[in-house]
Amino acid sequence: MTMANRKVMVLSGVSLIAGGTAGIVAHVLHLQYHPAHPAEVLPYIAKSAPVHVILFAAVLLVMFGLPGLLARQGEKSTLVGLAGVVLAFFGLMFAEGMHCVLEFGIYPAMAHSVPNEIIGIIDKMYAGSPYSYLETAGSLILLLGAFVLGISILQAGVLPSWTAWSLFATDVAAVLAFLPPTHGLIGGRFPVLLYLAFVGIGYSVVRGAGFEQRIQAKLAQGA
Repeated sequence: MTMANRKVMVLSGVSLIAGGTAGIVAHVLHLQYHPAHPAEVLPYIAKSAPVHVILFAAVLLVMFGLPGLLARQGEKSTLVGLAGVVLAFFGLMFAEGMHCVLEFGIYPAMAHSVPNEIIGIIDKMYAGSPYSYLETAGSLILLLGAFVLGISILQAGVLPSWTAWSLFATDVAAVLAFLPPTHGLIGGRFPVLLYLAFVGIGYSVVRGAGFEQRIQAKLAQGA
């Protein structure tokens, strides 16, 4: 592994750690309701917009760091791993990223210009607009990507196995979040498991880069 490759791996790993941590914080703080009356809109946005700025930064950092997963697995990475990274990348973009832009960009502008109409507009947007289709598709792609990434991690045997099980648990929790008996318990916080896996993957990527560097240094000394 060259010095340039190690730097890329470290940078990718740090991005995954930072993005995963920010994603966990954002989803813990994420409001579990949407305003039902015009008077609730501005207080909701005041709390929601900063959280989604953090989440948007998390999404960008994780997307930037995902290639490091493939680099860490090296020759043991297969087409399954590549498919998982691609699915997770676009899933994050459409499911999390687009949603964030709405929350910290479009909603505040609408709240100040059309405060009495914003709730009706949002309901119509989620009732069958192209945006709603993209976000729904993105959510399904992200969950599929988590599952495929988990399989690739177990197949390669390079990254900690608990990260794969955390990815699988994300999908299980997502299903439980929509079931009436468990919705109140899980709600919209199930992505915490997804970002926790990214933290673990990032740590392994950084640690792997340092391990390779130490091995090469010892080989150079022996020569």
